[in-house]
Amino acid sequence: MKFRVLLCSFLMLASFLLRPEVGVATPCLAGEAHTSNTRSTVLRQYPIPGAIEVSCSTGIGITAAVCFDLAAATDSANFEVIGSRSGHHAGKIILSSDRSTATFRPLAAFDLFETVQVQVSLILLGGGVVSDTFQFVTEQRHPAPPPKGPPDGATSLLPEILVTIDSNPTPGRLFLNSMGVPGMTNLLVMNEDGLLKKFSSADAWGFESQPNGQWTYFSQIEMTFVAIDSNFTRIRSYQTTNGATTDLHDLICSSDGSYSLMGQIQTTKDMRSEVSGGDSVATIISNVLQRFDDSDNLVFEWRGIDHYDVRDAIHENLTGPTVVFQHANSIDIDSAGNYMLSNRYLSEITKIDGRTGAIMWRFGGAHNQFTVLNDSLAFSYQHDARSLPNGHITLLDNGNFRYNGNLPESRAVEYALDTNTMTARLVWQYRHSPRVWASAMGSVQRLSTGNTLIGWGQNIALGVPGTGPTVTATEVTNDGTVVFELALDNGDAPIFSYRARKYLPVAQPVGRLQSSANQGASASAEPSLMESSGGYELSFQTSESERISVTVRDVLGRVVEPLFDGILPAGGQRLHFQTTGLSNGVYFCLIQSARGAVVRRFAVEW
Repeated sequence: MKFRVLLCSFLMLASFLLRPEVGVATPCLAGEAHTSNTRSTVLRQYPIPGAIEVSCSTGIGITAAVCFDLAAATDSANFEVIGSRSGHHAGKIILSSDRSTATFRPLAAFDLFETVQVQVSLILLGGGVVSDTFQFVTEQRHPAPPPKGPPDGATSLLPEILVTIDSNPTPGRLFLNSMGVPGMTNLLVMNEDGLLKKFSSADAWGFESQPNGQWTYFSQIEMTFVAIDSNFTRIRSYQTTNGATTDLHDLICSSDGSYSLMGQIQTTKDMRSEVSGGDSVATIISNVLQRFDDSDNLVFEWRGIDHYDVRDAIHENLTGPTVVFQHANSIDIDSAGNYMLSNRYLSEITKIDGRTGAIMWRFGGAHNQFTVLNDSLAFSYQHDARSLPNGHITLLDNGNFRYNGNLPESRAVEYALDTNTMTARLVWQYRHSPRVWASAMGSVQRLSTGNTLIGWGQNIALGVPGTGPTVTATEVTNDGTVVFELALDNGDAPIFSYRARKYLPVAQPVGRLQSSANQGASASAEPSLMESSGGYELSFQTSESERISVTVRDVLGRVVEPLFDGILPAGGQRLHFQTTGLSNGVYFCLIQSARGAVVRRFAVEW
């Protein structure tokens, strides 16, 4: 009997001692339990079981290989969440659009540096049950608030655009953002010959056309991604969750309404055991990859701090009070939904399973798994790693820690990866003449013609005396012939663009639906207005045979072109109209029937 009493007392004391306390270097996760009676059904959890330094404002998610039952899964009693200090947490369960991810959103934040126990029991579609138990530890300190951007200027000067080579480049619209000098921050859209077609003042980082038709850039004022239409009218913003600060480097908006982006997170680590002279409570800056469905529900989260070793950032200062060791700068999604993540400070590209979060392979850096063939130079501090349809990958090899002569040199490269033999073969590269070193930023884009567009980021032209304009973007053929090149110049300090992108001016949505008061009685369902050769193509549905009138009107409502007036059968309709002869400006396409009207806005500015 005494033995039992002593044993119980010992266990209670041990439990008390093992509770995490602020200031303790590492709490103990007793058991680190992770059980499931349908283990094969669980694809992933976030936070991952045993994670440490998790945001106190995190949500808790579980993704299954099959759908959850809608009515049963949203009962908050299905998640039992208990903090070792904060106690039991009530919350709300949210299902993703495909019903395969259930997210528990606590009503109150967790305490600092506590162990959180999670027990899940969810009913699957068809009556099965998935149960899971895991735990994680919250952050030791709250992260410092992100720095605010500079005040937004009402106007911005345009840099001079210097086209130095123009010899039959790929048709399309060139997207750049001018940055580097206060008062010269713009979004720039040019034609293939470098002629400026439209611009807007914005303190932006990057400028891209997304697969969903939106144009996006990272606002340094708002610290979020902003989506606009082709008239620079704001549509929405995109940002990360679970305590992460939205990272400026990349956003991908998929055509199905989902989107993926990166965030920055701050964690605390005792670096004395990692490196000589390390700080005992160093702030570690790393990245998190998040994917959201078309209803803005988080359905995937992957934290670099859970998978990478801080010491692998061999060129960074690991002894200071703040350590930035990962610096992810691009994400790419293949046809299977897997991610390719470029980590600049690790000189590594990582392939991540988009369903389970498992690492599929690592290319470059301290844990390189590939034997590199036909390339005597190893890429270093790279940017913009992208997959090609043939499975090859392209990237801008910034080359920060690869020296040729007195300074490093940057190049665009293409590798063929064989994951059976684990070999990487250099199949193409372009090195500028004179040599260029992009110390930061940059991009590589394979165009539809087979040409390659290279954005040189923040660079200097090696071997070129003076401080005049460097090179912003270069388009080259497969044999390295330059067919287009331009520089942004303000006559003093260099202007640069984070990336250079080119897009075909076709099939791009140009506005948002605007309708009469009774949209439900309108003549069409979600009409789509797309750019087409020499004009626009209007597509819409009619629910029954009826008389339809379609007109183009100016901003005063005056008819400038009658497109159609007559009887249309039920079904899909398509009308094409030319914009030749119309002055630049905003116009409206009006679809009318006896049951109502729908308006679509478009612009003539190309």
